[in-house]
Amino acid sequence: MTYYEALGVAKDATQKQIKAAYRKLAQTHHPDKGGDSLRFVEIQQAYDTLSDEETREHYDRYGTLKPNDSTLDKARQHLGAVFNNVMSQNFDQYTNVVEVMITNTKNEISRARGHRAQLHAERKKNLMVHKRLNSKIGSDDLLLQILRGRRNEIWRNYSNLQGVINTLNIALGMLSGYTYKSEARPTRYTTTSATGNRQLTATKALATKTNKEKGAHAAVDAVDKVGAAATKVKPRLCGTFLGTGLAQVFPFALADAKHVIR
Repeated sequence: MTYYEALGVAKDATQKQIKAAYRKLAQTHHPDKGGDSLRFVEIQQAYDTLSDEETREHYDRYGTLKPNDSTLDKARQHLGAVFNNVMSQNFDQYTNVVEVMITNTKNEISRARGHRAQLHAERKKNLMVHKRLNSKIGSDDLLLQILRGRRNEIWRNYSNLQGVINTLNIALGMLSGYTYKSEARPTRYTTTSATGNRQLTATKALATKTNKEKGAHAAVDAVDKVGAAATKVKPRLCGTFLGTGLAQVFPFALADAKHVIR
């Protein structure tokens, strides 16, 4: 069965048709909805290949069938390696082992896709140089041979990476059939009773009152310091200064401060 057959679309299907077919099949065959996990893996693998223009071109050129026994064995080996790696690490009852394995597998897929994109970019550069490089030697030209040899190597590596991505996607599909019951991580700074809440409220109120009293004392000290400084000024200047509003402001500020202290 080809990837096109797995999605139920024609070989010349548009990206819109491929996406619509994938969504419809995924809703039916997803393991979370009671579907067959292996069938869902086939659908996911087909969509991952055909939804990307680069991988679709590669698939149309070389062709691949559904995962064979060898590919499934590689996926199982990957799951075993990831599971052993997680078990060798330190974790507690709050750690979801399955989620950790899924995250690790997705990270590997991302790295493989990034390397695949680098190979594709290198191939495009190789073709550009090959097109622009003029040789008068003929078919035995060394530089052209190097370019052709590197392109063949790029395609081999590209095919191997695509196989790795397919294997990891199958492993990811297998993981979707597992669940793990981890304990909920406790939240910090919580009160467990109404008494605790009342004590917290009383503490906040006391802190607020203390801050107000500190501010009032500071205001009284400031008034006393300014008043003491004013008495040192010549009487004429002092009277003029007090007449401009200081004598009107200070009594109110002092009265407010003493009221808060009381």
